[in-house]
Amino acid sequence: MSGRPTGQYSNMTQKNIRILIVDKQHLLRLHIEKVLNQLGYFRIAPMNSFDEVIAVTRYAVEPFDLVIANIAAGSLDIDVEKFCQENPFIRHALLYNNQGVELHAISNEQVSHQQMIGTGVPDSLSIKCFIEAMSPPPTSFTLKPNRKNGSYKITADNRTYSNNEAIRLAHLCAKHIV
Repeated sequence: MSGRPTGQYSNMTQKNIRILIVDKQHLLRLHIEKVLNQLGYFRIAPMNSFDEVIAVTRYAVEPFDLVIANIAAGSLDIDVEKFCQENPFIRHALLYNNQGVELHAISNEQVSHQQMIGTGVPDSLSIKCFIEAMSPPPTSFTLKPNRKNGSYKITADNRTYSNNEAIRLAHLCAKHIV
């Protein structure tokens, strides 16, 4: 396998990111795919096992931006977490165990790191927050208070965010500034 692919890192807020879903259970794959579709993501390849992921990434030309996978979809001889961390064609991985063990988030962007972010099968909010956290921070933003109702409006990289979105964006920016 060659080194990490080069090129401009895609913005995760764009809806054209490449996503793999890996789970042995067809209904769980469909559920996660439906959640992603509702969030506006359609470049999705559902897979039954990590053997399929190994084959696809072995011959990939460009990396997958996100792999959402059930750890149980791996075989006994595959350390799914290690595979995702070390594979140059997987940028980020959201690993779960539907037995309720734990949910791992792995990023291969620049420095590999891991975060513990919950348990069980990821829901819509978990997936949305994870994809937002994958995004690079905005290059510029302005914060304008609304004196009439006490809310705030943030404009970041020419996009305007509501009050709740503004709070999430502020947390995301603070995480990248520290």
